[in-house]
Amino acid sequence: MLTFPGPAGCHGEQDTVVVERQAGFGPHGHPVYADADFSVRVEIEDGGLVHVLDCVGRPVPDNPVHAQPLHRPATSLQSPQSPRTVPRPTISP
Repeated sequence: MLTFPGPAGCHGEQDTVVVERQAGFGPHGHPVYADADFSVRVEIEDGGLVHVLDCVGRPVPDNPVHAQPLHRPATSLQSPQSPRTVPRPTISP
């Protein structure tokens, strides 16, 4: 989830946008994320620094955008794995 700051010098409401990981990487070599209608595209570094790539329908903020991960069940984020092979114990006569 991205949080866009309100207007500078105001205590207005902040705008939030939920983004999901997209294919590819941004110009700084980090993953690209976009909202459902692709009006907001950002590159998010490991430390949470956000680089705004596209921002349609809202002004590009002067202040940093805050990125916070949403917690989802691990099953929805993990790819299917092949079954593990467990070695059989050796029994001595």
